[in-house]
Amino acid sequence: MRWRVWLGGAAMLPLMALVTGGGVASAGAASAPRAAHGASVRTTGIAAGNPFCKRLSKRRLYASSGARSFCFGPKTHVDAHARPVQGKAAPGAPSNVDAASFAEDVTPSGVSAGGQSETSIAASGQFVAEAWNDSTGFFSSCSSPMGKEELTGVGFSNDGGKTFHDLGGLPNSRCTKDLYEGDPTVAAYQVGGSTYFYFGSLFDSPTGLGLSRIAMDACKVVGSGSAATLSCSQPVIVGNSSQCVKFQIGRHRFAKFCSFLDKEFMTIDPAHGRLYMTYTDFLIRGNGGTQVDVAACDLDDLVGAGPGGEPRHQAPRPGHRVEDETAVVVGAGLAAELVVLVA
Repeated sequence: MRWRVWLGGAAMLPLMALVTGGGVASAGAASAPRAAHGASVRTTGIAAGNPFCKRLSKRRLYASSGARSFCFGPKTHVDAHARPVQGKAAPGAPSNVDAASFAEDVTPSGVSAGGQSETSIAASGQFVAEAWNDSTGFFSSCSSPMGKEELTGVGFSNDGGKTFHDLGGLPNSRCTKDLYEGDPTVAAYQVGGSTYFYFGSLFDSPTGLGLSRIAMDACKVVGSGSAATLSCSQPVIVGNSSQCVKFQIGRHRFAKFCSFLDKEFMTIDPAHGRLYMTYTDFLIRGNGGTQVDVAACDLDDLVGAGPGGEPRHQAPRPGHRVEDETAVVVGAGLAAELVVLVA
């Protein structure tokens, strides 16, 4: 198992100048999803010849729904008679509440893509955040309103889960290069009278080529009462592919394919102010195989406040490279190498 250590709390939310994650869409009563009629704006991994996706198609590997979406794209066949199965609530339990709104699941071009899965949820006091795979991203181009091009959608509740606001996709200003690909994990944290939510997700190229990554957005609860919402950072890179190989994809054409990162899970140790994330690296060299990586970051190294009142961390200290491998965490114009330790 490899360990990646983030030094000095680099690029965690209190360090960042917060960027509001778009307007807030009210989550209305959900209706039955409608079929999506449109072409995906992404190149799937299988169409690009990605060897990870080829192994997945032959069932030599088993991966998340987010990984399958990266490899094979959307399923556009919808059973017109399909309806959600209604479970029987336990005596005294509250009724279910929709975190996602089908009213939000419409692309700028009018394509309806009502499909969500792979949910993750976290709560702190009256604040609740949920994330899921959001199929609207298949049919929305980069820089769509509310981050609709991202396959990781987010919902927020400021009343203990009684109601939710569908906030669209995670903020991502580099969507021409990498996109959130779903399979999310969410964690909550309170410090200094403020509440934070951290959203981790697959983060890959829309070309089906190049490095595979795990990234996260760090979000702060801003406002109070019924006006409280989330203000989120830009993506923080948690991990990169450990292996890359050039493959011949034509007579005179070569492409770089890399090991695929998947199955991330995040947790926070509140006693020590430390965030941990694990993920699986599907290796590409030789006969493949997998390894589990661990990333960690200190959250409590605070040295004051930024212009928006957000806490700031100590400036990150430079790391060093091990095994010829390095990764970069970027936030508020600062960058620090990650130390990679081999156990």
